[in-house]
Amino acid sequence: MKYLFMVTSTLLFLMTACSSEESIPDELLSEEEGEFRVIAVSEVEGKKLHKAPSFFHELNDPNVIMRNLEMITLDNAQHDPYKSLGIEEAPYFIFFDQEGIAFETNSEEEAYEFVEKALEKEID
Repeated sequence: MKYLFMVTSTLLFLMTACSSEESIPDELLSEEEGEFRVIAVSEVEGKKLHKAPSFFHELNDPNVIMRNLEMITLDNAQHDPYKSLGIEEAPYFIFFDQEGIAFETNSEEEAYEFVEKALEKEID
């Protein structure tokens, strides 16, 4: 009986993990191979953000990312098409490739490092 419970629990966990990846709306995915679509979530409530996170301005070529950057508030993250992502804190950064979430973090420093590494790969 204990074994059956463990197997059932494991299968349920795997199904949940797989379904969360499948629930990402296509409109959030990157359209171009080798590029990312970025969602940056801010704590500012009720206002549309017009200024990119500061670290994007420190990059060698911010235009590579900026054309695919969408800035939303934590309040907006609770509505479609972002609701399925389960964003519960800000700041938060999600990088999408053509298949799903490539990287996500609540740290601006980690997001900056991810972008730097992605740009280095593009240059190589």
